[in-house]
Amino acid sequence: MSIIKLQEGIQMSPEREAYHRWLGTFRSKLKPGSVLYDIGKSHIYDYSQFMKDFTYKTIDCDKSKKPDIFMDMEWFAKYNALGIDRNMLFLEAAMDMVPAEAVMCNGVIEQCNNPFLLMEGINKLMVEGGLVLMGIISVGFPIYVNDRIRFTPFGARKLMTYFGFRIVDEEIVAPTASKIPTYMYLICRKESNV
Repeated sequence: MSIIKLQEGIQMSPEREAYHRWLGTFRSKLKPGSVLYDIGKSHIYDYSQFMKDFTYKTIDCDKSKKPDIFMDMEWFAKYNALGIDRNMLFLEAAMDMVPAEAVMCNGVIEQCNNPFLLMEGINKLMVEGGLVLMGIISVGFPIYVNDRIRFTPFGARKLMTYFGFRIVDEEIVAPTASKIPTYMYLICRKESNV
């Protein structure tokens, strides 16, 4: 069962089907009304109706995707240390953001200039005890123009724990006979600030 209505002619990949399964699991762990940020707004899928029981907002640094919040999470990780910043649009958005009980972040980390700043920004955005659903592209997924980095499953686990998250559940997606992982989904609980 698909959680959203697909646009005509769009067929989901095995990785997207897995993500939709994980969204259902993730959603079941959240309290109604939880503040939920979706970092990296999809240009194909709209999850707002599926997440209507929560205070759901999208975050993206690409204005053409029309996110609810125009923000670069790498910048967000640094902005307190920078003091007054020249990027007033990001500064205004950061001042209006409330701490999140939950974050979804799928297929974003591979396109970052600095994935460690992204993770620091996610940690900073969340309340202690909050949940994050991370979709991390692995070594077997086709490389796109904007991709910069890949994580092995071990590296994805290490990344999450290094940034103060305890892994609650995970799945490695390897849809081909080669069994080379293409994606990894992790639900993690924030246990500490970094």
